[in-house]
Amino acid sequence: MRGPADRPAPAPPSASAALTWETFTEGLAQTLARLRGQEFLILEVVDGGYVQFAGDPEQLHAEAISLQYIEGAAALATDARLLAAVRSEMGELGWQLPTELPPELIPEGEPYEGSPNYTMQWTLPIAFKEAARCAVATLRRAYGAATPASLRYIAFANDPYPSPSFPELQIPRIYR
Repeated sequence: MRGPADRPAPAPPSASAALTWETFTEGLAQTLARLRGQEFLILEVVDGGYVQFAGDPEQLHAEAISLQYIEGAAALATDARLLAAVRSEMGELGWQLPTELPPELIPEGEPYEGSPNYTMQWTLPIAFKEAARCAVATLRRAYGAATPASLRYIAFANDPYPSPSFPELQIPRIYR
């Protein structure tokens, strides 16, 4: 359940409304270059779907949510044709397919290994522009983000590190 802390922080006046995909992608590449170890960035589509990044000194790790975890789309995940289309789209974008089923679908006593989400990693030298372009293509093509105005972000760090802020994204930040 969402509370007052989940409300988006107000964006600068008309910033996200006038924001183009090209400008957003550039800002995202800059943000990813600033993402440090123990820092995390989640880009959410307001209507569902997200891409998240974990900072690390030697690599950039990304995950994109699987269809079965998107609120309102879980029932669609049982449609084999739709699931195959989404998997194909994610594969074309370069994502590794999920290697783990959701816990409720794993037979009792089976090992619980892998990732339930789509994954991707970039190693040194990290291609931040490529990572940004891939994330934007995923948000648009797989999750239906029409404009950057349909996005918001969450940023946090593991204790004891301070929570980062990324104003160059020019989209609302939400706090959880």
